[in-house]
Amino acid sequence: MSLNYQNIFNLFPEFLIFSLILLFAIFMDLITGIRKSKKNGDFTQSHLLRKTADKMVLYYALIFLMFLLDIISCLVLVEFDKPDFPFISAVLTFALVGVEAYSVWESADKKKQKQIKNGISATKNVIHEIKETINEIKE
Repeated sequence: MSLNYQNIFNLFPEFLIFSLILLFAIFMDLITGIRKSKKNGDFTQSHLLRKTADKMVLYYALIFLMFLLDIISCLVLVEFDKPDFPFISAVLTFALVGVEAYSVWESADKKKQKQIKNGISATKNVIHEIKETINEIKE
């Protein structure tokens, strides 16, 4: 059994992309939270910014630990044709971005929440129409 360390290095680009996506989601949450507090006439306090920084440290610690598990799985499953993709990090990033998306959702007012729901519904309808068109083309 020979270890191919190139497999490990192949995980880094995706991990970097996941890290940037998570950073973007955290800042979107921060921006929407600040906008909502200004709209409500509340002052943005420094402890809320510290809370965001603490959240970033926790999220990145978690995602880094999951990346280490991805590296270990890459080494352990070397005998199998395991794709060079950090699955564990991807799942965690997806979950954390979901948490941030829910937080952004909570920051939106009722009118914007309704607009978002309508947009999601319209997107589902378009996807359904595309699937139907593809099925018709296949037949």
